[in-house]
Amino acid sequence: MAPAGGRIVIFYPRNLWFLLLIIPVAYLFFTNFRSGKRDLFTTGGKWGKQQLHDVYLLRWFFSSLVFILFMFFTVLALAGFVSKSRKITDLPPRGDIVLTFDISRSMLSDDISPSRLKKSLLFAKSIMGELPAERYGIVVFKGRGVRIAPVTEDSEAVLNRLASLSPDILTSKGTNIEEGVKAAAASFPSGDDRRRFIILFTDGGALSGKLDETVKILKAQDIDTIVIGAGTVEGKELPIRDKEGKAVYSKLDDTVLKYFAAETGGHYFALADPGAFSSVMHVLTSEISPSRVEVVRNDSYLLPLSFALVFLFLYIFIRIIPWKSVF
Repeated sequence: MAPAGGRIVIFYPRNLWFLLLIIPVAYLFFTNFRSGKRDLFTTGGKWGKQQLHDVYLLRWFFSSLVFILFMFFTVLALAGFVSKSRKITDLPPRGDIVLTFDISRSMLSDDISPSRLKKSLLFAKSIMGELPAERYGIVVFKGRGVRIAPVTEDSEAVLNRLASLSPDILTSKGTNIEEGVKAAAASFPSGDDRRRFIILFTDGGALSGKLDETVKILKAQDIDTIVIGAGTVEGKELPIRDKEGKAVYSKLDDTVLKYFAAETGGHYFALADPGAFSSVMHVLTSEISPSRVEVVRNDSYLLPLSFALVFLFLYIFIRIIPWKSVF
């Protein structure tokens, strides 16, 4: 653990205005000294005037000084001086990542080579290669979401499952992002203090489901999202035909995906962007970091409070003890 800097702050700065009370108190002490000296010399003639003056002056000076210091440090304590320091704590990486894939037919488009789905799978494998210490799971979805690999430390098993993904493993139609995200959110093990991420690969085409409900689920479970838009906005003809034998055209619909990422407090990246992978890795490594910055608060009011108590006891001590048998 290493310090990364610190600072002193005043928690209740308005209480410093009480320092102005020192002025009238000091004035009262001074006027009291003058009247007391006059009365003392009037009634105490049998002791020498010089001796009375010296002892009385010293006693008044020290008692007044320590009382004013008592007031000063009491006000400082009331102001609530607080020191804050930042410390960097080294921690092991701790993150659970559910790779969530849209495997609808539109993901077969090769507007991104070799295809949207294959490019997404290669992207996911690269993430696993860069962050091998994390735990991974897999969810796929069309009209419904299915978990095909639980969150596990067995990266080899997850990679094997990735190799077998295709639109043929689900028979449902459509692209229901709500069902996919719900299945992903339910895949995280409970009771672990780990950062949780859903990395969603989809072209956003023909989406169905209630995104607002999905957003609430992710926020309630404190799940971070990274949305990867697979495809291009120009789109391309798919290597499939509809029921009437006509060509099917598909393009990336990034509007709804950007909205979903923004609403969940997550991030959106385009799979076709050459810098997408480095951007995703920056997000993941900054969120799942081997170091944590902690702000440590130390209530420093105890030091001025201790001084205030010392000066209060000194004031009482000076006032009650006799000085040279004169008082």
